[in-house]
Amino acid sequence: MKTSSRLKGIALGLAVTLGSVLPGHAIAIIWNYDYDTGGFFTEERKLVLEKAAARFDHLAIDSPDLPYPTEEGAYWDWNIINPSTGVAGTYIPGSLQAGTVTIYVGAYDLGEGVLGRGGPAGSDVLATPEWVAIFDTLNTPEVFKPYAGTLSLTNSSEYTWYSGLSDEVPDGEVDLYSVVLHELGHVFGIGTSDAWDARIVGDHFVGDHVVSLLPGGVQVTDDHSHFEDAEWNGMPLLLNTALLEGQRYDWSDLETAALQDLGYVLVPEPATISFAVTGFGLLFALQRRRRARQNAA
Repeated sequence: MKTSSRLKGIALGLAVTLGSVLPGHAIAIIWNYDYDTGGFFTEERKLVLEKAAARFDHLAIDSPDLPYPTEEGAYWDWNIINPSTGVAGTYIPGSLQAGTVTIYVGAYDLGEGVLGRGGPAGSDVLATPEWVAIFDTLNTPEVFKPYAGTLSLTNSSEYTWYSGLSDEVPDGEVDLYSVVLHELGHVFGIGTSDAWDARIVGDHFVGDHVVSLLPGGVQVTDDHSHFEDAEWNGMPLLLNTALLEGQRYDWSDLETAALQDLGYVLVPEPATISFAVTGFGLLFALQRRRRARQNAA
């Protein structure tokens, strides 16, 4: 599903402080349960989400500190799809701490055959050119730096969820951990970002990191949102279109390479961490409309 978000730049004289995540700091996923009105995410299921988040402790993204604009008339509203209803147009005042991604979760009946939907948030913005120049760096054809997203799971009685931490998934049950990892891939830009689209040639994703592991790249679906029945080391990829009951899937090196192609970086070992100071020039912003894509199944 696609939504659009407005991005406008005007001169309001707002001072902006820019920071970025230090090397060696993994992505910090903040799970938000405010919209889980049906109570789908029990304490047991919340532990599964934490386990899924920890699976990305080898990756970092250098998103900046970007506070809510405070000048009169300025705003930054995250535009999300309500994860418990599927209704678009829920607006939340935004504020980004470097290297973090806030994910709003919920559950509702997604329809026959659909286990989950996930994707990055859009934004409505009115701020200074300097502020917008920083915001513009979050989603480009070169890199994708998500700040928020949504993740919905089905609560249909058609499926029985396995909400355990063990890798042994009972026959006939859907593994919550695997589905959450799949949807996190969409929140992080696989199938949902300009940087992903920029690396699609024909029917293959051909980012440099992926091609270094698999010459020729990985075939994608017709809508470019998933991998097309791909495997790595004899195992199906999480970001294929379908996950089987009674099976646990895990994040692969090939999917890590895809995220590296979107601008994510491997967290270095403690002994190899180095620090650098980067200068940023704030220029100007033009009024434009930015496309934001949400909720890939």
